[in-house]
Order: sequence, then C-alpha cells, then structure tokens
Amino acid sequence: MTLKQIWRRYFNEKYPVKTIIDRSGYAGYKSPHGAFYALDGNFCITYQATCRETFGENINSSTVFIGWNKQDINIDSMIEFWLEVANKLNNKDTIPTFYRTQFPDVVVVEMPKFWSECFVKRALFTLLLRAGSVYYQGGEFDSIYKNYDLAALSEKAIRYFLAGNTLSTIKSWRVLNGRNPGWVCEFLELSEAEIAQKLIKP
Repeated sequence: MTLKQIWRRYFNEKYPVKTIIDRSGYAGYKSPHGAFYALDGNFCITYQATCRETFGENINSSTVFIGWNKQDINIDSMIEFWLEVANKLNNKDTIPTFYRTQFPDVVVVEMPKFWSECFVKRALFTLLLRAGSVYYQGGEFDSIYKNYDLAALSEKAIRYFLAGNTLSTIKSWRVLNGRNPGWVCEFLELSEAEIAQKLIKP
C-alpha cells in the first residue's frame, strides 16, 4: 500500500461534517484567520487562541482534536505536504486527519498520538500546520522555509527533527526577551551541535 493509499484511509471528502459546539461564537464569527481551538470529545470548544505558542502552552497530551480557522486552506496541497512529512519521518502514523465543519472557514484536525504525546512535538505540529498552508501542490517541500517566516527561523531544527531526531530532552521552553516561549524561541540561532543536545534519536 502506498502512502497515498494510506492517506485515503485517513482523509475522505465524504466524511461526515464535524459539528463544533461553539457557545462563545469564536469559530463562527469572532475568531480571526489563523486561530486555533482546543476541542473536547464532543467537539465543544474548550480553549481558543490566535497565538500559536500561547495555544500550545494551554493544551496537553489529552487534546486530540484541534479546530483551525484557515480560510484559504487547499486540502490537496495539505495532503501532499503531510505525505512529504510522513516520508521524511518514515512514519505513516504522523499524518493528521482533516474534517470539514459547519463553518466554511474552519476545519477540525485530528492530531495523531505521535504529535500529541509531547509539548515539543505539539508545538512543531501547529507550526507545520501553518507551514503546510503555504505549500503549493507539486512544489518543493523546502519552499516552506522561504514562504513561512517561523519555519525559516527554525529551519535547522525542523530539518534535524524530520531526519529522525524526534525525541526531545527539553524539560521547559527557554525564554528570550521579546519572544513567546515555544519551538521557534527554543531553537532560534542555535548551531546543529546545540540542536543535537535537545533532539535525539528515539
């Protein structure tokens, strides 16, 4: 079975629409483009944030479903992008599932356990979601480093992770003045030797 066929087990346009319970009105009207929502098992919004790093700090390994306000998402390009990620990691279990919702601009993303089990991986997962939104079908994977500034700022760390160094030794995010703690701040301007102390082979 090819990765493309494996993907089709995870994603199908005919999947039923996931109905988000949105008591606050965030997903439908108030939330800006790019916002994330944590969803419980009933698809009820439990937390929302526009800042990716802030969102990551307020979810944990029990968060499986994420709502994402992405107005111009191209599912075909997103499929191809995550297949590339899975190929680089040689792990089909890294591919998320996307569901439509009752809101045209909002999708639900089912985060695989590979990404949800660790706060460092969760941070990279949301970064890759946004990076995938600027990836164009048939293009070069490396275009994400040119088209998405946060991917560019942590390019060495992303490449190192995708080379199979997926186990983190990080206990808490480092803090730099003027930046929110998270993936980018952690690896900003580090050498490969320094990155190698934070990301290791499983």
